Amino acid sequence: MVLLLVFGTAPAFSQSFTSLKIGIVDIAKAIKASKAYKRELDNLQTAHDKKKGELDLNKVNFEKKVVKFNNQKLMLRPSQRAEQGRKLVKQKQALRRENLLAQRELQARKQKIAKTIYLELKAVVPFIAKKGKFDLILEKGGLLIILYSSKKFEDITNQVIRRYDRSKDGN
Repeated sequence: MVLLLVFGTAPAFSQSFTSLKIGIVDIAKAIKASKAYKRELDNLQTAHDKKKGELDLNKVNFEKKVVKFNNQKLMLRPSQRAEQGRKLVKQKQALRRENLLAQRELQARKQKIAKTIYLELKAVVPFIAKKGKFDLILEKGGLLIILYSSKKFEDITNQVIRRYDRSKDGN
């Protein structure tokens, strides 16, 4: 319906549609293939690995405390045993929370990186569209799903990736 409004009546639409040069971009592929995304993920992974190392060390220290507590608990008074048991439970919960927060932060930062690069990639598309004299560029995987078309769409994903990478490298 929207296309009819843009191109006029059905016969005019069919003539206009056949003369259109249509491109398609797989944005998800472009994001993952871009040098900037790979670089940002590497930086993120390095930071996450450092944090994971700290969390693993905390877990090892906690496990040592549990072993020590289990070895000493028969010598402790019931009130001391209960108090130390409660402290260990709180520490275990804190470790779980810290691990969960680290995972959530990792996912949130990945999403933020992908969103930033998505917006930057979208800015590259008009340059390629003008250079290639495209009338319309569609996003593959977006909400617009074309089940059939007699018209061939030109996949410009690799062009978008190259242009984006060049723009990030300063060329």
